[in-house]
Amino acid sequence: MYKVDTNQEFITETVGSMSNVIRQLHWYYEHTCEDGVVHKLHGSPLTLPDPDSSSFVEFSALTESQVNAWVDGTLTTTQKEFYIGRMNEEISTWKELVSAEKVAMCQGRDIWVAEPKATSSTAPWL
Repeated sequence: MYKVDTNQEFITETVGSMSNVIRQLHWYYEHTCEDGVVHKLHGSPLTLPDPDSSSFVEFSALTESQVNAWVDGTLTTTQKEFYIGRMNEEISTWKELVSAEKVAMCQGRDIWVAEPKATSSTAPWL
């Protein structure tokens, strides 16, 4: 599942008469393996297109599920295939290198494909 990374801030700006428009956000792909370990693959920050003024939602009224849908809708099929492929590679390599005992003790792990940059606004639902 593609999710917005709420540990990182959003880059916002004014577009026409709309203020606090999210222009860029950080995200990750989350997968829970059969052993219960949650893996999060963090991708490059996404730059969002200009919003339609007729369906614009104020920043303070956004929900996490709306922003997660943007992440899923903004990534191309090629990007999704790349990140899911990288996730599968990382999980396979990790399981080969880590003992079964350590895998069982692990609650989750983060995999960074791109280093996030500092930004300016926090998620309104936090």
